[in-house]
Amino acid sequence: MDKERVYSPQLKAAAVLEAIRERKGTAHICQEYGVEEELLSKWKQEFLENAPRLFDINKAESKRKKRVEEQERLVRKLAYELRIAKRALKFVLRILSVRKDVDSIIIRRCRDDLREAEQAEEGTTQIPWYQREFDTAEAMN
Repeated sequence: MDKERVYSPQLKAAAVLEAIRERKGTAHICQEYGVEEELLSKWKQEFLENAPRLFDINKAESKRKKRVEEQERLVRKLAYELRIAKRALKFVLRILSVRKDVDSIIIRRCRDDLREAEQAEEGTTQIPWYQREFDTAEAMN
């Protein structure tokens, strides 16, 4: 049984290109590459039939590259927007923490005032903090 010989795509392409150029005779090319004339003719026909696809592949590759570039541009834009959003969030959190501190001071003062009002009802009146500061300032004048 004869085993079918396997030829590399590079060898096939080189043989076909030489046959298309017609610088050498078909018999000489076949002898040089160790193939039958019928096989070289088959490769040449297959090459010529598939040649137009090469241009479609290039067009498809070009479209794919454009799509990839557009997606990369979108990723860069989204990353930039994310950085801005993170900065804005940090800023808002800082403002809220300051606001929380102010709110806790106000709540503390309100509790103090409530406590003083309760003490006034009980008869153990103390001077509220805001009056103490006012009275102290008047006493200095």
